[in-house]
Amino acid sequence: MNLASSLYFVVLYGQGLEREKGSADFLVFILSQVVVLPIHGPLLGMPYTTSALVSAMLWVSCRKNPMQKMQVGFMGVAVEAWLVPFARAALECLQAQSGMAAIPHILGFLSGHIYF
Repeated sequence: MNLASSLYFVVLYGQGLEREKGSADFLVFILSQVVVLPIHGPLLGMPYTTSALVSAMLWVSCRKNPMQKMQVGFMGVAVEAWLVPFARAALECLQAQSGMAAIPHILGFLSGHIYF
């Protein structure tokens, strides 16, 4: 389920971010995340994961229009954009039944904020 939701968020919000910023800026974003995440991951005791990259993408995408209504998941629940990254982190923590599942998301939020 985690893979399916990650792909959903990458397609939905990553495409929007690339369309909004342009392909060159999106490439700079991806390259900056590939550099920042492996450096900061060991500081939090977490290896680099794709969840952190997807969370960074969500963070930047949702900071563009924070009051816009966006979809959280497959069920069609709509919340304001600034809540979407936190909702995704909470859903993954509930699925994993562990608070430690939030660490890659926190890492993604930090690296996305560095870029933003």
